[in-house]
Amino acid sequence: MMEWNPSLRITRNRPDMLHRYNPNFYADPPAIAQLLEFSVKRKKDTFRHLIRKIKKGFHNGQMEKIGKCTNELGKMIREDPRLTQYLDVNFLQLLAELLKCEQYSDLQVHAATIFKPVVTFSLTRKDVKDLVVMIEHIIPIVVRLICFGVYLVRVEALWLLRTLVSVISKYEVEEILSPVTSLIIEDSTSFNVLHAASATLLVVCEEHPNISPEKLKLTLPALMKLIESNILMLLTSGSWGLAFLCDGRGEMIVEDKYLECLITRLVDLMNAEERVMILSALHAMGSVVKWGSDDVIEIIIKEDGALLIFLVLLEEDDLYIVKQTCWILSNITARKEKHIRAIIDGVPEGKLIDPLVKIMLNCNLNDVRKEAAWAISNAMCGVGIDQIECLRNSCSNIIWADLLNSFSSDRLFVLVTLEGLLNIRVAEVTWMGNPVDAVTLHSFFESILEGIDHRDSFIVSEFFNESDGWTVSGHSLIPEFLMSNDYALNFKFEDQRCSNMFIDYNGSMEFC
Repeated sequence: MMEWNPSLRITRNRPDMLHRYNPNFYADPPAIAQLLEFSVKRKKDTFRHLIRKIKKGFHNGQMEKIGKCTNELGKMIREDPRLTQYLDVNFLQLLAELLKCEQYSDLQVHAATIFKPVVTFSLTRKDVKDLVVMIEHIIPIVVRLICFGVYLVRVEALWLLRTLVSVISKYEVEEILSPVTSLIIEDSTSFNVLHAASATLLVVCEEHPNISPEKLKLTLPALMKLIESNILMLLTSGSWGLAFLCDGRGEMIVEDKYLECLITRLVDLMNAEERVMILSALHAMGSVVKWGSDDVIEIIIKEDGALLIFLVLLEEDDLYIVKQTCWILSNITARKEKHIRAIIDGVPEGKLIDPLVKIMLNCNLNDVRKEAAWAISNAMCGVGIDQIECLRNSCSNIIWADLLNSFSSDRLFVLVTLEGLLNIRVAEVTWMGNPVDAVTLHSFFESILEGIDHRDSFIVSEFFNESDGWTVSGHSLIPEFLMSNDYALNFKFEDQRCSNMFIDYNGSMEFC
């Protein structure tokens, strides 16, 4: 096998794995929309009256008197964010000035509280242009409040910053990382500040993963501290943040000195009772497996209880947990033979292949079946001859034919599954005393890859009939059932080409 580099098979495009669920914004039904519009108009006069009082009080220097008005204005906006459409640029500039009033911390809190729904509502209406100037103006103010503000001001400034992260540039994000991560790392930070800082860091990791390496060095210790926390909302922020950063950057970001502690901690979290905790740990572990080196996989396999936890999670009733576990195992079986062997051999309590086969055959959700099939197909592509028997007996030909028909539009899945089936056939021919040399295998698999990559559809039997001469000592390298009309495998692809693949000389296909 080739030496590992992070751009092999396991980098196949699987965007559904790490993106959190974000509900679509649907338009309100007409009747409800009319009621809401009426409600906004009814409140409009009161709202504008408060704005006028705040402006007048500010220009007259009556700072103590406008506190009640800003508080009431904030309550009205929280109850109905649509009211923010009546805030003009001049008033937003006034709010920015209130953020600077260090001697009036209550006004700073009120101003930050008002700004949050203003930004959120403007984003839903795509009014980002109106915010650009204001954001450039208030970012330095907010950062100063995070560093030097009193307790409540610091908390509200962090929540405001979390709202702003999605609309500021990468360079502005890098400016705010240092104060945010410092708050997380400090042992004396209060819980509310720590909660707001961790939530802000999570959004940074999701929205701006390609931060500079220098800033990444600040981020990683903060994420590690969050993952070590015993507080659910903190450790989930850390786990998700790590997953988003690795996935967004396309590389392993965890330094070697953190790896063993991180993997041990994630295994503990996967054994927790809370679903949210298990899922966050699975996503972080998935990123570690996906982007880590072979040494990382070795640590996971040798980690006490890791494989047993995977075995337990495969038996879960929660299908999303099952899907994530299958995904992790599919990325392990995409590695070297010794890693595949560890999955096939399993643990004393049971073999991991058995529940994977069960899921592949019986699960009601195709997405979950597909993940289990990926894990088994990857194993078939890279396992040694002495382990083929276990995989060959796991599923009958009709099962594989059914799977290929179920996912006949997925070019990549079809290719990897065919590769696994052909690899088993090559092992069978070898058992008959007819070893297949690497050059023959390379030519054989390369012709299959090229044929599949240049077609939008094909019938398997016709496709393989075009590939004459793939025999060794009279034994065909093509499984007989693939040529049978009983299965009539007919593929019509809808996804991307496979031309980003590399085939090494032992016949194992790996993805670049």
